[in-house]
Amino acid sequence: MRRKTAGVHSTPCFGGLVSQHYMQSVLGLVQLASAAGFDATLALLGHDSLITRSRNTLVSQFLMTQGATHLLFIDADISFEPEQVLHMLNFNQDFVAGVYPLKVIDWSNPAILRAAARREGFETAPLLYVGAASTGSDREQRGPFCTAIYCGGGFMLIKRQVVEQMIAAYPETRYKGAHAYSNAVNSEANYALFDCLIDRDTGAYVSEDFAFCQRWRDIGGKIWLDTEGKLTYVGSYNFRGDPRLRYQGTPALAPGFERADPLTA
Repeated sequence: MRRKTAGVHSTPCFGGLVSQHYMQSVLGLVQLASAAGFDATLALLGHDSLITRSRNTLVSQFLMTQGATHLLFIDADISFEPEQVLHMLNFNQDFVAGVYPLKVIDWSNPAILRAAARREGFETAPLLYVGAASTGSDREQRGPFCTAIYCGGGFMLIKRQVVEQMIAAYPETRYKGAHAYSNAVNSEANYALFDCLIDRDTGAYVSEDFAFCQRWRDIGGKIWLDTEGKLTYVGSYNFRGDPRLRYQGTPALAPGFERADPLTA
């Protein structure tokens, strides 16, 4: 009899906060889980400003959750379609991640060319994405999924055996406690699998999610990217005006503003 899928959906909450769009997505996921026949448990960790420690703590909580088969990291500023999680679960690989954009609008030449060639619209052409697909002979493709060098930690689905294999491979990462206050349940066995590292080939300082991917790949693990799911990275934007360009010299071609009538808007 196949073991029932039971996911722990873990979110580091900087400042104890999550976004509205994230929460709406999570509520949709809980409803979908009930209808699709898998268990979904939500684990939130607030008031820890160190993202590496937050992820390591959430991994420990996952390991203490009896019956949990999958760990899904969803960052508090990511919104998603719940069906994407089911799509990734059904792919049934050890390590699968979604691809989401950085909080950057980059109208450099590649973006201009994408828009000019109409390969992408103006909304997505200037976006940069978190995640690097494998290239050359290392690349495998199965439908919308492809193998990757690394992925972001903001939408990462891993099976329990991934964590167990990494613990066995990196026993030196174990620690007993942390100098922090959080709402996490204490564990005697914590592992710093998400600690940052210095890349041994380039000397670059790499982030915690890249480091986790590197550790997994170093022991023969494979990472898959879901290139079909549409994720939104919720963030602020500075709307910096320069009205002289529109109002000085040549008369404005359009009204400066239109105030909506509250009774008809």
